[in-house]
Amino acid sequence: MAGVENNAELPEIPGFRTIRTLGRGGMAQVYLALQESIDREVAIKVMLSALNIDDSFSERFLREARISAKLSHPNIVSVYDVGVADGMHYLAMEYLPGGDLKDRIRKGLAVKDALRIMREIAGALDFAHHKGFVHRDIKPENILFSQTGAAVLSDFGIARAADGGTHLTATGSIVGTPHYMSPEQAQGKPVDGRSDLYSLGIVFYQTLTGKIPYEGDSALSIGIKHIRDPIPELPQGLAAYQPFLERLLAKDPDARWQSGADVVRALEIMEIEGEEVGSATIAATIISSESVGAKTELLPSGEQRARSRVPLAMLAVVAVVAAAIGGYLYLRGSLPGVSAQAPASVATNPPGASSQSARIDALIAGGQKDIQAKHYMTPSDDNAYDKFRAVLSLDSANPRALSGMRAIANALITRARNDIRHKHLDAAAAELARSRQIDQKNPELAVAEAELADSRKQAGASRKAEQLVQSRRADQVRRQAEQRAAKRQAKINHLVDEATADLDPQRLTEARVLQAYSVYQSAHRLAPGDRSVNRLPEQIADSYEILADDQRAAKNWVEAKRLVSAGLTIVPDHRGLRTLLSQIDADQQAVSAAPARRTFGGF
Repeated sequence: MAGVENNAELPEIPGFRTIRTLGRGGMAQVYLALQESIDREVAIKVMLSALNIDDSFSERFLREARISAKLSHPNIVSVYDVGVADGMHYLAMEYLPGGDLKDRIRKGLAVKDALRIMREIAGALDFAHHKGFVHRDIKPENILFSQTGAAVLSDFGIARAADGGTHLTATGSIVGTPHYMSPEQAQGKPVDGRSDLYSLGIVFYQTLTGKIPYEGDSALSIGIKHIRDPIPELPQGLAAYQPFLERLLAKDPDARWQSGADVVRALEIMEIEGEEVGSATIAATIISSESVGAKTELLPSGEQRARSRVPLAMLAVVAVVAAAIGGYLYLRGSLPGVSAQAPASVATNPPGASSQSARIDALIAGGQKDIQAKHYMTPSDDNAYDKFRAVLSLDSANPRALSGMRAIANALITRARNDIRHKHLDAAAAELARSRQIDQKNPELAVAEAELADSRKQAGASRKAEQLVQSRRADQVRRQAEQRAAKRQAKINHLVDEATADLDPQRLTEARVLQAYSVYQSAHRLAPGDRSVNRLPEQIADSYEILADDQRAAKNWVEAKRLVSAGLTIVPDHRGLRTLLSQIDADQQAVSAAPARRTFGGF
């Protein structure tokens, strides 16, 4: 609201003494006043007289009062009274002297303050959403600050029940503020609490950057940008918060944070862990990149091996087809130069060969062709190794057969070295074993075996180094986890101490009790199983009992019952509060009966 200095005409409202003007908005003027019955400063919102002719504005006043009365929360403004005085509709509400968020954004906010404000408002929204209400007008002007600096959500005038559908004005325009509307709200679709979280995301962006992300010449053009334009990017120095912002501002509600509690948890982690969260994210990214790199490094080898097997597979298919055709033609006696009664073993006994020399020549020729086809020791009974071995069984000193065996051994050594280069050490060892079986005197064999031994040693050293790195990384992760746990526990202990201090009987006020309850909620979200945290609700209820009993002693029974009710919302089965409630009822009945007894006593 814009500041207003003219205090010449202050409204007269029964039970309140107006002190000065606080501000003026589009539909109401706000005054600082004193609630005379309990000497309490309040803010009085008075609807502008020009709006009295429209019942919808009166209904908005009543709706704000009804909803706020159901939302007793430290970060939601309290409404004390609603009524009409001399034709003026008014609301009496909690006085929040700290100004609004719009003014603080204008002056500049520290990131830690922005995170705290978002956490407090997200907690308020979570409470309202669980009660069944959607605010529908989250913006900096509706986030005020108490004297202690706590953020307080106000103006539930256009809030609706979560199942109430989207409300339109008489002219058909969607209720809300265009710059902060969710895409579904801008389209007039039904909205739920996730729409408020989107609006909170816009506010979060504004607190960090000082500006709103989507501008336009009209409400329609701004709404279209909410629906279609990409999510805004934070400046480089704030990039760590971009993933959190993107989830708040997801166009699809299902892709957003699903509750205010989810948002609170994320913000609390960012607040507690600070830079560690960013570091952990970066570390995770690095580890992920290394993993991808490792896979990428292995893929060419696998692909190369697959490619190297393709020609062999094709040759095998061709060989099978050729053998089938050849067998078919042979059985029919159709092969050139071969009769149907020809000998069955062509490879070991070539057609027309009648001497051992001719048989050796044929075997060596076949072995040389197998070497060219890289059929060194496979397939079984049709490979270079078997043919040269057959020659050596006939002529153990045959130089061509010995040369062929050396060629096979060298080819296997070449394969082994290729496997060594690609770190396939077991495959290399198998190839060298076969080479040794063929030609154990091959000088290249000893060299290749030494290379394999060196590679195994290097691989062992690499494994040890990697294990050491992994061990150190695990230790680092463990230390970081312990540090985070210690920091978290310290935070929990601090919150418990803070709440306990607020509940000091010597300084007990309702504001301190509410603050203690807010602190308890933060502590419970961090450590729901902590015993010291779980003892706080009973202490808070005890404090409400003390405050309510004081009001009972002063015969302020309405206020005493309200305090009892507030305590029972925290601990429903609190024996002291329930006993006190019965005592208050008895006191009221005694006072009501007193005049009747005096009348009869006059006879």
